[in-house]
Amino acid sequence: MERFRLKDKVAIVTGGNQGIGFVITEGLADAGATVVIANRREAEGRQAAEKLTEKGFKAVSIPTDVADVASIENLVSETMGKFQKIDRSEER
Repeated sequence: MERFRLKDKVAIVTGGNQGIGFVITEGLADAGATVVIANRREAEGRQAAEKLTEKGFKAVSIPTDVADVASIENLVSETMGKFQKIDRSEER
């Protein structure tokens, strides 16, 4: 369905390195989005991003603790630096 095409979109997924978070990350990537995996465990995030890039998807990992404002600011700053944007859902 065209509605679910996310070509040229940039999505951040918190906890996207494992479990349902990884499934969501993979689904967004499969729909065409560049995904940013934000999680506290740097090595696991990097491994998740590598799994996706090996499948031909665009993915990076940025270590992030969502309980820490400075860490969230870093996530946004790094994402903007790499991709110049962060997209949001159009639905409300």
